[in-house]
Amino acid sequence: MTESEIVFENEAKPMPKARSGEDLRDNEYRFDKVPELLFHVSRAFQATVSQALSYQFSGQFHTKDCGIYKAEGGCWVADGGELVLGESSCYWDRGSRAGVKLTDGGELVLGESSCYWDRGSRAGVKLTEAADLITRLVLDWDPMDPMESLIHTAALWLGISDEKFRKGTEAARCGGVFSGNPLARFFDWNPFSDPPINAEYHQYCSDNWS
Repeated sequence: MTESEIVFENEAKPMPKARSGEDLRDNEYRFDKVPELLFHVSRAFQATVSQALSYQFSGQFHTKDCGIYKAEGGCWVADGGELVLGESSCYWDRGSRAGVKLTDGGELVLGESSCYWDRGSRAGVKLTEAADLITRLVLDWDPMDPMESLIHTAALWLGISDEKFRKGTEAARCGGVFSGNPLARFFDWNPFSDPPINAEYHQYCSDNWS
C-alpha cells in the first residue's frame, strides 16, 4: 500500500444515551470511545480544550500552562479552574474555583454516591459546555489531518476564525509534572507503562508534520 492509499479512521461513534438506555448526565461525553490514534496528539487535544473553554468562559485566551498537576490529567480553564477529563465524563477538581465556591457555583445536588452541579447552576452550565466541546472534538477529529481538524472544530464551536484560535493555542504552554501525555484517565492509560503508539500512524504524522 502506497502512502497515498493509507487511510486512518476515527472509530468513535455518537452515543446519545448510556449503554443501559438511561439518559446521560450533563457532564458525560456523547461518544462510545476515545479514538486510539488521538493519543498521538494528546498535548494538542489538551491545549485545544483548555483554550477553547477559557475563551468561552472568560472571553480571552490564556498564556498559562494548559495542564493540571494531577496524575489523572486534565486542563486548566480560565474562569473555571482545573477540569479533570475522565474516561466517560469531565468534572471540576475539588480545588478549582467551580468546584469549591458554592456562592459562585449554584445548586449542588447530593446523590447517593456522588454530587454534581445542577444544570441550571453556573458551574453546571460550564460542565455541560465542557462535555459538549469534548464530544465534538472527538467525533469530528480527522486522523488524516489531526491538528487542523482540532483547530477547526474548536473555532467553529466558539464562532471564531480558525486563524484566531490557532494563534490562541500557540500562546499556551503544555508541560508540567504530569503532562508528558497529560490525559491519562481520558485515554485509559497508565503513565508508568509504555505509551500506546501506533507505529504506522506515528510515521505518517512524522512524515507530514515534523
